[in-house]
Amino acid sequence: MSRVKMLIFPLLIISPFISHAQKDSEGFFSSFDKVKIHYEIKGEGNPVLLIHGFTGKGSDWKKKPLYDSLLANGCKIITADLRGNGLSDKPHNPEAYANDAEAKDLMGLLNHLGIKKYAAVGYSRGAIILARLLVLDKNIDRAVIGGMGADFTNPLWPRRIAIYEALISDTAKGFEELKKPGSRSEERRVGKECRS
Repeated sequence: MSRVKMLIFPLLIISPFISHAQKDSEGFFSSFDKVKIHYEIKGEGNPVLLIHGFTGKGSDWKKKPLYDSLLANGCKIITADLRGNGLSDKPHNPEAYANDAEAKDLMGLLNHLGIKKYAAVGYSRGAIILARLLVLDKNIDRAVIGGMGADFTNPLWPRRIAIYEALISDTAKGFEELKKPGSRSEERRVGKECRS
């Protein structure tokens, strides 16, 4: 057999495996505490992690213009259902969501996929998780945080405290103040200032 044929034959054997690794895919990743995280990958090119909001799922991004725009510009899109959402496991103990568990899930997933550098977009709750990723993960080279509002950076904002309590407690302590009549008066005042 000639040398050229000998080189081509091994390439024919392994080429299906090479192309398969680059195709769109979905699957499950077992995170640091064995929680199964569902993920999808679409496209090729520079990786962009899209992080969904509270009660959402990774596939929600497919309905947004950003998703199609990223694909059209040659990006590889990675979406995941955060723990407790979509097809991912839904642990019932509050400890399963503590200590940056969701950020650790995403870091572990990207490591599992062999992605070293990536951009990320987080919306709403996803923006909060992305803010933690910016602190914890040196592999992010660009980020867009949206939909959480400027007041969320104020640790004394009642809605921030209420959301925090809801996320760590089954009793959702902290929403009492928001349920009182007129509790949205501060939000209305801020809204008027923005319009004037």
